[in-house]
Amino acid sequence: MEKNSPLKQLIERFPEPLILVNKNAFFYCNQSVKSLLGDRLDPLRLFPDHVVQKLESVTQESGVLKGEEISLNLKDKEERHIAISGVAVGGTGLFLIYDLTEIKTLLRILKNSRDKFRTVLDALQDIVFVVDNSLKIQNANLAAAQWLNEDIKNIIGKDCTIIYEKNRLKEREPSVSLVKKVFDLKEPQQTELKLNDPNGEQRWFLQLALPIFDDKGQVRQVAIILQNIHDQKEKEASILSLNKELKEKNDRLEKLIKRLKETQAQLIQTEKMASIGQLAAGVAHEINNPVGFVNSNVQTLRDYVQDILDLLVLYDEFKNAVLSGEKAKINELADAIEAKKDEIDLEFLLNDIYELLEQSEDGLERVKKIVQDLKDFSHVDQAELKEIDINSAILSTLNVVWNELKYKANVKKELSEDIPLILGFPQKLNQVFMNILVNAAQAIEDRGEIKIVTRKVEHPRLGVEIEISDTGCGMTEEVKQRIFDAFFTTKPVGKGTGLGLNIAYKIVKAHKGEIRVSSQPGKGTTMTVFLPVLNEEEIKDSLQREEGVASVWMGALEEELNVQR
Repeated sequence: MEKNSPLKQLIERFPEPLILVNKNAFFYCNQSVKSLLGDRLDPLRLFPDHVVQKLESVTQESGVLKGEEISLNLKDKEERHIAISGVAVGGTGLFLIYDLTEIKTLLRILKNSRDKFRTVLDALQDIVFVVDNSLKIQNANLAAAQWLNEDIKNIIGKDCTIIYEKNRLKEREPSVSLVKKVFDLKEPQQTELKLNDPNGEQRWFLQLALPIFDDKGQVRQVAIILQNIHDQKEKEASILSLNKELKEKNDRLEKLIKRLKETQAQLIQTEKMASIGQLAAGVAHEINNPVGFVNSNVQTLRDYVQDILDLLVLYDEFKNAVLSGEKAKINELADAIEAKKDEIDLEFLLNDIYELLEQSEDGLERVKKIVQDLKDFSHVDQAELKEIDINSAILSTLNVVWNELKYKANVKKELSEDIPLILGFPQKLNQVFMNILVNAAQAIEDRGEIKIVTRKVEHPRLGVEIEISDTGCGMTEEVKQRIFDAFFTTKPVGKGTGLGLNIAYKIVKAHKGEIRVSSQPGKGTTMTVFLPVLNEEEIKDSLQREEGVASVWMGALEEELNVQR
């Protein structure tokens, strides 16, 4: 071919690789061939023999070659995939070479992606269909094929209503409408429905309809996903049933708790009334002693007054006789007066009257003190929060419960004078001291000793420590661990409710204090109460939440006294 011939220039300027072949094989190629295959003198040497033969045959026969694909392994280049097409006229063939390398690479990547997608899709247990806007199935996974008992290739192109054909019309239409809604709204949709599985059993499914968009933002396809939620729904139904059952049980439990609280309140009240009755009996006994001899003295004084009145009558008659000058009667009355004075022993009577009055005053003062101590103990007129002298509170409590203690123990007191005042409710703290003292007396079988010690402490904070010890029977470790438990008692049935120390424990805790016990069987028990010095903010809310000890001692005492009268 001439160097500057128009044909050569045309071939060189052509952008795609071109090869000229004549009857004598390779004739000429442009620069694009050299760029693609390398700077070779004869590029046909790179082609397989069968391809070279085909090119020569087409050239000799003036034929046509369409898309002959081959792969070339070049030494200095990567593997190339090409396709050759061309025509031959008059013993010369013109062949165009297409570089398919990038296309082949992209197709391979696409195929790998599709294979991976198919693997993932088929691995899903959920049933997946992909439909177009005409509701025709375009793709499906293995679970979908098993659902319809068909091969995947037989499903493609069918109407999506086949998914629901085993179910009633009223169940099909909402499902299909849901898919149409996704095309219209361009938003995912979902619903729960019951479908018949391949075995004809109804099962709950969650149907998701997800839009698949094209590059223009239009919904090109919709993915229908059916998730089997039958087990979940059954569990939900079971949970709802259990919740209903639990609610019913909780309602019954709340009623039972309410009844238990009412019963507990009654038992606490029983404990209070038992303590009140016991206390009232003891206080009544203490009051009855002075009241008894005051009453006896009053009877004696009444007799003395009658004797004196009788003597005064004689003196009055004697005065009248003197005024009337009746000497005989004067002598008679004078003798009668002397006889009466001897009869009543006037000198003794006058002296005894003063002694009886002094004894009665002492007795009434004793009653007054007992009543005042009882009033101080119960604080019926002081139910509010106030500063308390613990020593005074203990002494008042001792006087109130003295009848319970005096026959069982000698009481020894070591009350420190430098203890600080404690902010709290006096009535409640007196209840604590009473319960501990009565328990101490009841723990002594014959006669023993009860020792009360108060002291000021500064650690862990400023406060008062009250230590009440007895020489009673003591207690085992097991009993010691439970003495503050509600309803726990070692007393015989009917002798105690087991709430006394429990109430005491709660009262001390309400005052942010502590109560400790130390005991050994046969060696007695020591109860130690620590009460800190608190400000009003620290204690008020806590105390108001705690159940107060009823201030009804005076009424119970009056009732007991009436019974004894």
